[in-house]
Amino acid sequence: MSVTSYLALYTTILGWQQYQNLWNIMTGTGLVYLPFVSIIVMSTLKPFMSMGAKDFAVISVRRLLIQILSALLVIAVCAVPMIHLDPKVLSYQPTCQPTAPVATPGNTGTTYDNAFQVPTGVQIPLFWYIVMAVSNGFTVAANEGLTCAPVDYRALHATLNVTTIQDAGLKQEVGDFYNQCYIPAYDRYLNGNLPAGTQGQIATIQKQYGQDDVSWLGSEVFQQVPGFYDSLSATSPVQGFPFDPTRDQTEAQVPNHSQWGEPSCKDWWQDSSSGLHSQLLQQFPPSFIQQLLHLGSNAQALEDESIRHLIQENVQPSLTGASQDQIRGYSALTNDNNAFSTAFFDHLLGSIGTALASIVGFTTIHLIQNALPVIQAALLFFLYTFLAVAMPFACFRPSFILTAAIVMFSVIFCSYIWHLVAWFDGHLMEAMFPPSQYLAIAPDFFGVAEHATSEMFVNLIIGAMYLVCPVFFMVVLTWAGLQAGAVFGAILGPLSGPANAAGSAGGGAAMSTLKAGASALG
Repeated sequence: MSVTSYLALYTTILGWQQYQNLWNIMTGTGLVYLPFVSIIVMSTLKPFMSMGAKDFAVISVRRLLIQILSALLVIAVCAVPMIHLDPKVLSYQPTCQPTAPVATPGNTGTTYDNAFQVPTGVQIPLFWYIVMAVSNGFTVAANEGLTCAPVDYRALHATLNVTTIQDAGLKQEVGDFYNQCYIPAYDRYLNGNLPAGTQGQIATIQKQYGQDDVSWLGSEVFQQVPGFYDSLSATSPVQGFPFDPTRDQTEAQVPNHSQWGEPSCKDWWQDSSSGLHSQLLQQFPPSFIQQLLHLGSNAQALEDESIRHLIQENVQPSLTGASQDQIRGYSALTNDNNAFSTAFFDHLLGSIGTALASIVGFTTIHLIQNALPVIQAALLFFLYTFLAVAMPFACFRPSFILTAAIVMFSVIFCSYIWHLVAWFDGHLMEAMFPPSQYLAIAPDFFGVAEHATSEMFVNLIIGAMYLVCPVFFMVVLTWAGLQAGAVFGAILGPLSGPANAAGSAGGGAAMSTLKAGASALG
């Protein structure tokens, strides 16, 4: 039997274990028989108060017979645990990940394996076993019926923003490259005394890669044009590049010199094994790199954008001897400082509100996406558990069984609804942002501002759909006469609030920080 999440593997079997425990208490204490007292009293009292003596006897006996028989049937089929629930029967495989291993309780490869014990000997009622199996099977089949986009834009965006450089040595190496290679190359570029042929090459490359190509360490101008990275070398040994006496003549004069040499800046950046480009690219998960290949034909440009963002977020604020103007690019140094400041901050402050709202929307959706499957698994756990007490209090009425079955199906079916929203979100993001441009949203805050209005528009729609669509589904069922919408809405609304509030709080913190920064800059 397939379930809808890793956590649901545990909450399913643990919920029915608690159901079995509570049912045994109800039967052991005799509380399970109290509903029959209520059935007898109500079947006798109502006809007696509304009918004559002759009719009262006939109606009472008829009602008593029908209600007791229906209650006994509900107990036999829906209340008494009789079907063994083997943990090995439950399984889960993430949607749109056909290569992912099939998980079972105790073997999910997640931290849930250490947090939960897998019980054995759990039994569940026949009716609820059927409802659960049909609901999960229907939901999984519906999920498989949706086409899976090759790129999950939100996951890609989230990965790009949370990836960090963990190796302190690599951070230091990036700083060394900045000081020993980038700054000298940048100074030559600003010098202006370049041959006409070199200036023509620079113009050609910048036409392809943009005017701001020279504003970061992996500049194609500095890599391709002679006289920049090819003629500059590291001024100290670099790990990963073996000592070469014909190249490292200065180091060769030092007794007991290092085993590492001083490569050219071009090799230092481009080397396939020890180069900075490959080392920085390895900081991203393999799945991230694979998805980049689906964003466009120019995979190299997309990799460079990712590395550029990684450097700016993890290294550049601590680069020694570098002002932010130098880091951002040459335009700040070649134009009048006052004119630059005025134009720059007019643009920044003019779009800051929209960009900050976009940040809030993104954090909210990201938390909602991660919180909803956990909420769903928790709801199922408590639903399975509380049925043992709810059915006797409902006097084993078939109408209650029908409502509970609809709610159980609906909670499980939410996995398909959320997958449908994610599918719609992916296509909407692709329509709003061309694949080659979407990645450009992430490199820095100033890139976000340019696309913030469109992104906020998408976030507003998708954030609402994640919460509204499940309730709307229950409204549709209510139209058909199935009175479970109010129950489901009352459950889902309060439980989805914490994720929404957390997202707003996180976005609010970002807004406060950036507003304070803007005030300081002003």
